[in-house]
Amino acid sequence: HSVIMSAGALAKNFTGQVPRETTCKSGWEDLDSVARNIEANHAVFSQRTVGQLDDHAAALANMRIRIERQEQRLCATAERLETVVAPPLEALRAEVEQMRQHDRQEIRAHLDHLAKQLQEMSEVSEQASMEIQVPLRGVGTELGVVAHGCEDAFASEP
Repeated sequence: HSVIMSAGALAKNFTGQVPRETTCKSGWEDLDSVARNIEANHAVFSQRTVGQLDDHAAALANMRIRIERQEQRLCATAERLETVVAPPLEALRAEVEQMRQHDRQEIRAHLDHLAKQLQEMSEVSEQASMEIQVPLRGVGTELGVVAHGCEDAFASEP
């Protein structure tokens, strides 16, 4: 800001005037003054920038330290949770597996029982079928005789 003002003041000195030896001397002095002003402002700005960069670097270092601490806390918490949760979880898995095995055995037993019942029913059905076939043959023979006798009776009627 001060550099712009100095340059503006210098420009006012030269506006509408023809440079003379005394004016040139004064102009060079003004330019020299502006250059010194710029250098001083640059130095102040550089120091301020370096200070800000140092502050930012310190803030970043603090942030890294906080992040590392938080990461360590999270890792420790995760390990504690795993230590606490792992045994009951394994016990639950074992219990579920045991229940599945028991259910499989129970289902196999039911299927075996049903297979035996079906086999027994098949044998009883076969035996009943054999027992019924003998009398049915006899009935069939008797029906054949009766039917033949009826034909003879109808044929002998005038």
